[in-house]
Amino acid sequence: MEKFSPPIEDYLKTIYLLREREGAATTTAIAAALEVTPASVTGMIKKLAELKLVRHTPYQGVELTKSGEARPLSRCGTDPLRRKDRAGNREASPAAGTLLDGSAGLHVG
Repeated sequence: MEKFSPPIEDYLKTIYLLREREGAATTTAIAAALEVTPASVTGMIKKLAELKLVRHTPYQGVELTKSGEARPLSRCGTDPLRRKDRAGNREASPAAGTLLDGSAGLHVG
Protein backbone atom coordinates (compact mmCIF):
# COMPACT_ATOMS: atom_id res chain seq x y z
CA MET A 1 0.00 0.00 0.00
CA GLU A 2 1.32 3.42 -0.96
CA LYS A 3 2.48 5.59 1.91
CA PHE A 4 0.95 9.05 2.18
CA SER A 5 1.91 12.07 4.26
CA PRO A 6 0.41 12.46 7.75
CA PRO A 7 -1.89 15.32 6.62
CA ILE A 8 -3.34 13.14 3.85
CA GLU A 9 -3.84 10.31 6.33
CA ASP A 10 -5.57 12.74 8.73
CA TYR A 11 -7.93 13.96 6.01
CA LEU A 12 -8.83 10.42 4.96
CA LYS A 13 -9.46 9.31 8.52
CA THR A 14 -11.47 12.45 9.27
CA ILE A 15 -13.64 11.94 6.19
CA TYR A 16 -14.20 8.32 7.16
CA LEU A 17 -15.12 9.17 10.77
CA LEU A 18 -17.41 12.06 9.82
CA ARG A 19 -19.31 9.88 7.37
CA GLU A 20 -19.62 7.13 10.00
CA ARG A 21 -20.74 9.46 12.80
CA GLU A 22 -22.67 12.17 11.01
CA GLY A 23 -23.62 10.57 7.71
CA ALA A 24 -21.73 13.13 5.63
CA ALA A 25 -18.31 14.72 5.37
CA THR A 26 -18.80 18.30 4.22
CA THR A 27 -16.04 20.79 3.60
CA THR A 28 -17.22 22.80 6.62
CA ALA A 29 -17.27 19.76 8.93
CA ILE A 30 -13.81 18.62 7.77
CA ALA A 31 -12.44 22.15 8.31
CA ALA A 32 -13.90 22.31 11.82
CA ALA A 33 -12.64 18.85 12.74
CA LEU A 34 -9.10 19.53 11.55
CA GLU A 35 -9.09 23.19 12.63
CA VAL A 36 -8.17 24.45 9.17
CA THR A 37 -9.87 26.83 6.75
CA PRO A 38 -12.52 25.61 4.30
CA ALA A 39 -10.21 26.81 1.49
CA SER A 40 -7.48 24.46 2.76
CA VAL A 41 -9.97 21.59 2.78
CA THR A 42 -11.05 22.38 -0.79
CA GLY A 43 -7.42 22.28 -1.92
CA MET A 44 -6.77 18.97 -0.19
CA ILE A 45 -9.99 17.45 -1.54
CA LYS A 46 -8.83 18.30 -5.07
CA LYS A 47 -5.49 16.64 -4.35
CA LEU A 48 -7.17 13.55 -2.86
CA ALA A 49 -9.49 13.34 -5.88
CA GLU A 50 -6.47 13.46 -8.22
CA LEU A 51 -5.01 10.55 -6.24
CA LYS A 52 -8.36 8.73 -6.68
CA LEU A 53 -8.84 8.52 -2.91
CA VAL A 54 -12.09 10.52 -2.70
CA ARG A 55 -15.09 11.57 -4.76
CA HIS A 56 -16.47 15.04 -4.17
CA THR A 57 -20.00 15.97 -5.09
CA PRO A 58 -20.62 19.71 -4.72
CA TYR A 59 -23.15 20.49 -1.97
CA GLN A 60 -23.27 16.78 -1.06
CA GLY A 61 -19.87 16.23 0.55
CA VAL A 62 -16.94 13.92 0.13
CA GLU A 63 -16.85 10.15 0.10
CA LEU A 64 -13.89 7.82 0.09
CA THR A 65 -13.18 5.57 -2.86
CA LYS A 66 -12.28 1.93 -2.19
CA SER A 67 -8.60 2.93 -2.24
CA GLY A 68 -9.26 5.84 0.10
CA GLU A 69 -11.38 3.78 2.46
CA ALA A 70 -8.65 1.19 2.86
CA ARG A 71 -6.31 3.83 4.28
CA PRO A 72 -8.06 4.80 7.53
CA LEU A 73 -9.05 1.22 8.18
CA SER A 74 -5.46 0.05 7.82
CA ARG A 75 -3.99 2.51 10.30
CA CYS A 76 -4.67 2.56 13.98
CA GLY A 77 -3.88 5.69 15.91
CA THR A 78 -5.39 8.84 17.21
CA ASP A 79 -8.78 10.03 16.20
CA PRO A 80 -8.40 13.33 14.32
CA LEU A 81 -11.86 14.34 15.51
CA ARG A 82 -10.57 14.40 19.07
CA ARG A 83 -8.13 16.88 20.50
CA LYS A 84 -6.88 17.86 23.92
CA ASP A 85 -8.17 20.99 25.53
CA ARG A 86 -5.79 23.23 27.45
CA ALA A 87 -6.29 21.20 30.62
CA GLY A 88 -5.26 18.02 28.81
CA ASN A 89 -8.76 16.53 28.72
CA ARG A 90 -9.90 14.77 25.57
CA GLU A 91 -12.71 16.54 23.80
CA ALA A 92 -14.46 16.32 20.47
CA SER A 93 -13.95 18.80 17.72
CA PRO A 94 -16.66 21.38 17.14
CA ALA A 95 -17.87 19.18 14.26
CA ALA A 96 -18.52 16.27 16.58
CA GLY A 97 -20.14 18.50 19.19
CA THR A 98 -19.82 16.15 22.16
CA LEU A 99 -17.28 16.17 24.97
CA LEU A 100 -15.07 13.14 25.24
CA ASP A 101 -14.03 13.56 28.85
CA GLY A 102 -15.46 10.19 29.83
CA SER A 103 -18.80 11.66 30.86
CA ALA A 104 -20.52 11.53 27.51
CA GLY A 105 -20.10 11.15 23.83
CA LEU A 106 -18.17 9.44 21.16
CA HIS A 107 -15.70 6.72 21.96
CA VAL A 108 -13.25 5.44 19.42
CA GLY A 109 -12.39 1.78 19.70
